Amino acid sequence: MQAFLEDLQGGLRGGQAGAVVLFLGEYHFPTHTYDPGAFDRTVEALREASEKTHAFFSHDAQGDGFEERALLSDLLATPLFAPSRAILVRRAESLCKFEGRARKSGERTPFEAACLRFLEGTRDGSLLLVTLPTRTEKDPLAADLLAAGGTVVVCPEARAGEEPSGFSLAAALLEGGAPQAAAILEGIRRDGLSLAPGKRERDPRALYAILFARLYEEARRAAVVRRLLDGGASIQQAAGALGTKGWPGSHLDRAARARTSRGHERLLRRLRALEVGVKSGREPDPLAAIARLAAASGARER
Repeated sequence: MQAFLEDLQGGLRGGQAGAVVLFLGEYHFPTHTYDPGAFDRTVEALREASEKTHAFFSHDAQGDGFEERALLSDLLATPLFAPSRAILVRRAESLCKFEGRARKSGERTPFEAACLRFLEGTRDGSLLLVTLPTRTEKDPLAADLLAAGGTVVVCPEARAGEEPSGFSLAAALLEGGAPQAAAILEGIRRDGLSLAPGKRERDPRALYAILFARLYEEARRAAVVRRLLDGGASIQQAAGALGTKGWPGSHLDRAARARTSRGHERLLRRLRALEVGVKSGREPDPLAAIARLAAASGARER
């Protein structure tokens, strides 16, 4: 996600960052605390970057003195002393629900409708940033913005007690988290993998086959996406070429950007060599072989 935010700051400096950007998932489990520190630093950088080109407006929907009418006015008004607007709306969950009743099919709140009008009608480089700390990409506003060409950034959550899996191992390895990958592998070696309710695989070679298949496929996908990004595609376009969805800050985006194209090809060669070593019998402990590969393939080795 950091690369995306840097691009956003550059766009503001050039007056060409017209968009609606929705940030999801700043809520941290299991402590149930809102920790906006990293986002606050980004906002300050954006404020500095937009100082001469944008009128900056900031609203906190859960803060003291918040007025929805003033926010909607900022979304519609034209600034007097700057050609463009940079509008921040924090913790907007209350603006995305109907009090005392369920949402009807296709119904949108005044704020949600204003976000879509802003996205569809903005042509002057204005930017709207919205945070929904407790929501996911299934939120109606996220779906609407993606369909209309907006950007949705999903921030990673820290989940305690998550069951280790081939996917979590692949995510840690591809994103350069060698310590996390080592911890996940140790958990798998100790507890095995859950395949279904009441069914757990513990045989090391069977575990290796499951893990390797996931690792290689995720590494291949990340390499393809990196090549497409280098060719000028957006993460949404690159993911679409694989028949899937991606957005700035998603696992696919982070994995692709963790290495250069050359680094991705190097990792794929190492994975193929690992498979040859295991199948030929040169690697008596296939899980230890994966651990060594993970330690040697951090994102800093690009």
